[in-house]
Amino acid sequence: MMRTMLPSKAFFLVGAPRCGTTSLAVALAQHPQVCFSEPKEPHFFAHVPEDCDLARTQMEYIRTCFRQDQLSRGWLAEGSPSYLYVPHAIRIIDRIFPTARFLVMVRNPLEMVPSYHARLLFTMDEDVADFETAWRLQEPRAKGQSIPAKCRDWRMLQYAEIGRLGARLIELIQIVGRDRVKVIVFDDFTSAPLAVYREVLDFLGLEHDERNEIARMNGTKAYRSRLIQRLLMRPPRVARLIIPRTVGPSQPNFAGRLVKRLRRANIVRTHWRPIGAAMRQELVSWFRDDVDLLGRILDRELRQWLDVETPSAISQPHRRIEAAE
Repeated sequence: MMRTMLPSKAFFLVGAPRCGTTSLAVALAQHPQVCFSEPKEPHFFAHVPEDCDLARTQMEYIRTCFRQDQLSRGWLAEGSPSYLYVPHAIRIIDRIFPTARFLVMVRNPLEMVPSYHARLLFTMDEDVADFETAWRLQEPRAKGQSIPAKCRDWRMLQYAEIGRLGARLIELIQIVGRDRVKVIVFDDFTSAPLAVYREVLDFLGLEHDERNEIARMNGTKAYRSRLIQRLLMRPPRVARLIIPRTVGPSQPNFAGRLVKRLRRANIVRTHWRPIGAAMRQELVSWFRDDVDLLGRILDRELRQWLDVETPSAISQPHRRIEAAE
């Protein structure tokens, strides 16, 4: 019976992290023709073996990631950034949803990667507050050394690979084809979010809704109490029943609302200072070829991203993340 209820189309917002994906996902999740996953980032296909039973995998995916009362909508959608870095996940999606479309958001890696590092500090996947130090730890961490105890996957700490968006985009296009991929440049999204949102609707074939605002989500955050943050981000198994999912239209229960209130109270908005010139130049050298590749894919000049004379928006927190308990 479920098979007859499935939306006839699907799209996947596959990253990259810290490029505005949550803001776009929240807007798309509120579109009346879209059944968006709960949570926004289930990472389901990143953990499925490539030789899986496709029919069974599809049924399990629908059952565990989507509200059944919304399956009558025209589009199935989700937003797991991990898929951009896991080619076998894209291949599985392509076999299960052969007409699926893919949204990719890209950003200057000199801004994206330090912002991503700050996000990992907040989610407790990273425990080294200084970005340059964390960057130097990539090689030993690839060998299993110096990995934070709370880190969900050591590959999340490979900042250089996370920032190579041109290479990741080429892999995606080789699997699904260029015509099924919409690339959104973060600069465009921040300067004209509604215009970009409407371009996305046109790409997907969705009707224009009456939306007149795109909310800014996931600004840079730290936390007040490490203990509270650890309970919120890595709750004991029994507590997971009341921790609400962070993105999705359903309302949490009473306990869940209390947890969300506690989460908001524990957040601190941070102020930033530029990283050093030497570190910036190292990032320029590392990402130059990939930025050129991305520019060729988009037929767009992006070399200004690497202009070392331009004052940097790259920064790291003035205050320590490890605030007093």
